[in-house]
Amino acid sequence: MEGFGNVRSFEQTFSVKKNSEVDIQMAGDITPHCDIIAICELPNGAIVLVDAANSTIKLLSESFQHLTQCKLPSPPFDMCVIGATELALVTTGKVQFYFLENFGLRSEKSIKIHDQSIGIAYFGWNLYVAMKTTLYRYSLDGKIVKLMYKEETLGTKGNALLSLTKVIIKMLLNNSTQKVMNS
Repeated sequence: MEGFGNVRSFEQTFSVKKNSEVDIQMAGDITPHCDIIAICELPNGAIVLVDAANSTIKLLSESFQHLTQCKLPSPPFDMCVIGATELALVTTGKVQFYFLENFGLRSEKSIKIHDQSIGIAYFGWNLYVAMKTTLYRYSLDGKIVKLMYKEETLGTKGNALLSLTKVIIKMLLNNSTQKVMNS
């Protein structure tokens, strides 16, 4: 694959110690079901869910108690954590930034991106935004830094680009001393 250095595969096995159901339905939800498309744990232990069915971000405590929710202006596609109290959420044509304040969420700013963007990851002061066939590196102020990858034909490779974005970022986080991406 052009644009990436050597990418090695690694596996990690997890085992389930406890299994329980958590009700994530909140007051104000417009549908009786939730469609969770992204989940992140913040450094303070709080859990953030993106519910596409209700177009909301839901904030839960470490013990899964409902804290708050934030209605989104347009359908969400993906989310990532930036630092201890900031989230970046991909919606149609933009990345919306949210800040955690006193167990509430506040929309701060947004940057314009490609309309077809469907995935996002964060590493080293950059956002990695995926479309079906391309992967871009953006600065936090919305400037395109680099086209990281482009698939000329969609085929099945394009459908896997979003997953590839997450794998590459996880590899960077797990082994940041090894150069994985060409600068």
